[in-house]
Amino acid sequence: MRPHHALPVLLIPLLAGCQPAATPAGTSVAHLEAPATPQLPAPAPAAPAIARVDLGNRVGSDQRVPVPMLHFAPDDTIHAAVLHTGHSPTLQRIDARWSHLDSKQTFLTEGKNLPFNGDAATTFQISRPNGWPTGNYKVEILLNGKLVQTRLFDVVLPATATAAPR
Repeated sequence: MRPHHALPVLLIPLLAGCQPAATPAGTSVAHLEAPATPQLPAPAPAAPAIARVDLGNRVGSDQRVPVPMLHFAPDDTIHAAVLHTGHSPTLQRIDARWSHLDSKQTFLTEGKNLPFNGDAATTFQISRPNGWPTGNYKVEILLNGKLVQTRLFDVVLPATATAAPR
C-alpha cells in the first residue's frame, strides 16, 4: 500500500472529533440558545412643527410656492406656503399675522386648525383690489399661539419685483 493513499483514511477519525458535542439527554436545543433580545419601544412620533415658510405670487396644486419670492408688485396676490411636519392626535392651530412695517400696522390675522399627520402644506394669502402700497412687510407664522417663523418681504414697483435667490 502506498503511503499517500493512507493519509485521507487517517484524517477521518480526526475530523470526526471536530463535530459539536451531542446535546445531553433531557436538555432541549432551545434551552442552550442565547436569550432573546428584549423588544425596544417604537420611537415617539415627531412633535408638530413648522418646517419652512415660502412666499410667492402663485401656489401650485400641492399647496406649495413653485418660485419663492421676497419682492412683490403692488397688484400681486401674496401667498405664504407653510410646510408643517410631525404628528398629533389633536388639531393644531396655525396662524398667519400680516403686517405693514412702515406704518407699524397689523392688517390681517387668520388661522386654521389642522391635523398633523406627517409632512404637509397649507397656504395663507393676501390681496388688495386697488394694489398694495410700496414698502416693507412681514408675515409671522404662529403654531398654537407661539411665534415660530417670520418672513420679511417688500412691495416694489413692477420693474423691480423678482424671485428670491435660491
